[in-house]
Parts: sequence; C-alpha cells; structure tokens
Amino acid sequence: MLAQTCEEWEMLICPDDGEDYRWMGEIDPRLRVVSTAGHHTGAGAARNRGLAAASGACVAVLDDDDTLPPNFVDVALRTAKESEFFTVPTRYISENGETIRIVGANHVELDIPKFSGEFGSLHAVGRRERYMQWRTCFAQDVLHLCETIDRAGGAIPVARDTYYACTLRSTSTCAVRRDIGDEYGRLIGMQHGDMAALGAAQTRALFERRRSVNAGFESRPDRTKGYHEFVRDMLEAGGVPRVGE
Repeated sequence: MLAQTCEEWEMLICPDDGEDYRWMGEIDPRLRVVSTAGHHTGAGAARNRGLAAASGACVAVLDDDDTLPPNFVDVALRTAKESEFFTVPTRYISENGETIRIVGANHVELDIPKFSGEFGSLHAVGRRERYMQWRTCFAQDVLHLCETIDRAGGAIPVARDTYYACTLRSTSTCAVRRDIGDEYGRLIGMQHGDMAALGAAQTRALFERRRSVNAGFESRPDRTKGYHEFVRDMLEAGGVPRVGE
C-alpha cells in the first residue's frame, strides 16, 4: 500500500486474533487499526468491522498475506467513477513467486455463469455506500462476489489494468481441508433469499460445479499438484465437468 502511485487511500487494519496492532498506525497516518474483537471471529466479521469504519468513496479488501500492485488504487478510483461495483483479476502466486494461474483476466464483464468457469476467488470492489456485508462461511469470497453481481443487476466489469495477488501456501484452505465437498453442499443448500431467483439458481449451480471439481482434485493421481495447478491443467485439457459429474 505504501508503494501506491495514487496517494488518496486509507488502509483499515482489522485484527482477528486479539493482539495489539496499534503500532502499525505509527508507520503512516493513512494506516488505521480497527479495534479487534478480542477473539477469533472469522474473516467475514473482521472485514465487516473494517467496512463499518470505512469513510472512503471506494472499498476493496486485502488479506494479510496478499499484495496489490502499485497502480491498484489509481485504477480502482478511476473505475469506480463509471461502475458502482467491479472486480479485478486474481493472480495466484506460489511461495517462491511463480505465477500459477490468473483468474478473471479473459473477461471484460463478469456474470455468475462466467465466474462459475473460473474456479478461483475474485474480490468485489465498489462504492462504499452500496458495498455488501460479508458472510462468515466457507468460500465467503466466492459467495460475496455472486451476491455483488446479483445486486449489480447480473454482471460487473473487470478492471484488467491491475490485479490482486494471492499467495498460495502449504497451509492454504484448498491444501489442508478435507471437508470442502461438505461445505459446498451446505452452500448449495442455502436459500440465498436476498438474491434474485435467477442469481440464486446460478450461485447454486456454481457451487455444484465447484464441488464436482473438488471431488476430482481429491481423487487426483498426482498428489504433488496443488489445487490451482490441478485446475490449470484441467482447464487447459478442456476437462471441466458438468454439474453432477
């Protein structure tokens, strides 16, 4: 954030571990530490604390082990003048700095069916007064973007002049959890009552598709492949399963 080419930003640091991070506010006056809950509440609740404290015109999220390129704020503010919601491509990077795959860069505009074929996370960026609260659940990034797309009327632009860099680690969710299929099942069973009927149906279909891909990942013969390497190779081979496969 300190390397941004646009200086008009505020970064809200939202701890979720009960520790004291007030020292970070001394680094730069644009860094503001939001009061911690004092115990672990989950990323959704932590993000919502930051959203409640935000005062800027445009809101974006940045997880504590991810990065943004220097032009991110400049592109975001410029795009927000034309669109109340949008997203940027996600670049998945290994711990040694290798780009594994880039998600979302092939689309000028993104709807839920297109998002369904990406098999990755994309974060919503948008105007603060319309920005949606986060849920505390599995795949909350994915659900939040689906809900945002639905609120926007069915599609949002992709600002392809910048990106979000997500670092893949040996402790990442897709690497360590073994209940992902069950979690997708719970998401499929959600009512999604705040969404339009079409958006809710498309969201359920998205999670059905992800559950199918996850089943393939868990049964893969090459156990050295991480999830995003598996998905990359699957997409290159054209082997995307249909719902129910």
